[in-house]
Order: sequence, then C-alpha cells, then structure tokens
Amino acid sequence: MGLAPEEIVRKFGHLSLAQVHAALAHYHANQPEIDADLEAEARDAEALERRLGTEGLGLLAGSLAVASDPVEAARIKEHLTRGFYGI
Repeated sequence: MGLAPEEIVRKFGHLSLAQVHAALAHYHANQPEIDADLEAEARDAEALERRLGTEGLGLLAGSLAVASDPVEAARIKEHLTRGFYGI
C-alpha cells in the first residue's frame, strides 16, 4: 500500500492536504485511463532504451538535465524523439 495523504504532504511540502485529496479523487475517478497512460509511457521508455541503449539514453538524459540553454534543451529533446521514432 502507498503513503497516507498526510504522509504525502510531509514528503512533498509544496502540496496541501486538499491538493493531495483532489489528486487522489481524480485518480480514482479516472483510474483505468490513467493506468493505461502510465503503462504506455513505460512501454515507450523501454522501447527508447532498447533503441538507444542504456548508455546512450543515460548520456542524453544527463545532457538534458544540465542544459541551461532552452535551445540546447530543445535540440536534445528533438534528438530523443527522433531516436525513439526512428526518424
């Protein structure tokens, strides 16, 4: 089982208890769609890792994390997208 709402607020101090309850209510009202989206994202990430390899993906993700220039960050994101879709 996951964290209690109060524990989530303590762990993520920028969230209020009302925000946590609203997010949980939204999740429970839309659980099938949200779970399907999360599964699709996981499959996409696995496909990207297979395509680029763990090392290549790590290097690109690391570059993106430290890119302070928005143009450079966009270039890296474009490279990741092209690598994923094979274009």
